[in-house]
Amino acid sequence: MDTNKTGKQLKAILESTEPVSASVKTRLILSMAFPAMCAQISVILMHYIDASMVGSLGAGDSAAIGIIASMIWLIGGVSMTFIMGFTIQVAQCIGAGKYFKARSISGAGFFVLLCVSLLIAFISTAIAEVLPVWLGAPPEISSKSAMYFMVSILGLPFIIMNAYAAGLLQATGNIKTPSMLNILLCVLDVLFNFIFIYPSHGFTVAGINITVPGFNLGVTGAALGTVTAEAVVMLMMLWTLLIKNEQLRFRREKHIIEIRCLIRAVKLAFPVSLDHLASTGAMVATVKIVAPLGIVSIASHSFAITAESFCYMIGYGTAHAASSIIGQCIGAKRKDLAWSFTLIITAVGVGLMSTAGVLMYIFAPELMGLLSPDPEIRKLGTAILRVEAFAEPLYAASILINGCFRGAGDTFIPGLMNIGSMWLVRIPLSVILAMYLGLYGVWIAMAVELCFRGLIFIARLQRKKWLNASDK
Repeated sequence: MDTNKTGKQLKAILESTEPVSASVKTRLILSMAFPAMCAQISVILMHYIDASMVGSLGAGDSAAIGIIASMIWLIGGVSMTFIMGFTIQVAQCIGAGKYFKARSISGAGFFVLLCVSLLIAFISTAIAEVLPVWLGAPPEISSKSAMYFMVSILGLPFIIMNAYAAGLLQATGNIKTPSMLNILLCVLDVLFNFIFIYPSHGFTVAGINITVPGFNLGVTGAALGTVTAEAVVMLMMLWTLLIKNEQLRFRREKHIIEIRCLIRAVKLAFPVSLDHLASTGAMVATVKIVAPLGIVSIASHSFAITAESFCYMIGYGTAHAASSIIGQCIGAKRKDLAWSFTLIITAVGVGLMSTAGVLMYIFAPELMGLLSPDPEIRKLGTAILRVEAFAEPLYAASILINGCFRGAGDTFIPGLMNIGSMWLVRIPLSVILAMYLGLYGVWIAMAVELCFRGLIFIARLQRKKWLNASDK
């Protein structure tokens, strides 16, 4: 089976001297975006399952994860942004047919990212015990939050290596294989969660008694289940990349880590890292705003974010495909194709996320019901999800356009736009509205900010200056 068929189709389009129809481009985008969307949704489904399984243990355990989740996203996300500094360069080298250089850059990335992830994991574990207290966690859940954080962050090197290998495969145009492995990750997460979260329990199938072993670790078990699943899939991802992939597989070649490559990686990754740090920092600040509202609000906020993820991960999946496509177009010096692909990608992504937003509005009670049996949490979560549904179209525009910008190597200005939108619009508005409307007001502020962000990204897209980012 040819797992890199889409990569070959993209290469043929880049090398063609004849005009390529919009329908052909759309089919290519969908063929690359669909598996990436499935992978992103499976990752969110994994968090959804984690939240649901822990939710069955009670509101306190749910809040223990909810209070610390944003910090895990912040630390893990900042680490992952360094990945882009290398994968963008690899995609552009592949688009230009420079495969030896692509392998050199990918190898340098493995060394740098492993060192960075180990350092961040070491520093983070040193503050694990006090972190929930800083975030305003009630005393009865702070120790569980600290243990969940520590286990999750110690697994960071596995998660980073897995994500980097997947990003390199996507840079070659092979979206299908990493997507399938990320779906497998979701399945393994459920399996390991059952083993680590709950005690040993038995059931009967066709008259046969089966006993499933369990360690009864609760909240800590949810973190262990996820980390174990990531480690297994990481090995499979690396095998696919280093043994099977045509462009980037391991060869007996002498490579030198070029300082120029590392400097460009930093230039590309630093704005994205700063963007993510500021964005997830704003999420942490939001948790601080929500924490005084009580355990029901904390749990509702956390569950609603997980439920909404089904909408926006469709956009992020398409954006991953967009970065690969635009990166190769820029590498091949086909800015005309980069522009036309960007318009189609944005239209497709906005349409998909808008549809998902409508479904989220309709089925908000059912989504929250799957996550928590608590009627107060379900009621509040449904209300705030329905507010957010109205922001999905413009939120989609910001995600898709930013994915195209990153493929072109344009990361600095979009990063500043994200930071400004989060800290100058969302946070001040959240503080004000929380005083009068509680959690409902916080989510109104989020919806307003996402709409504002979408509009400013559309304005920057139309100026076309981002197409020249790689020329600097």
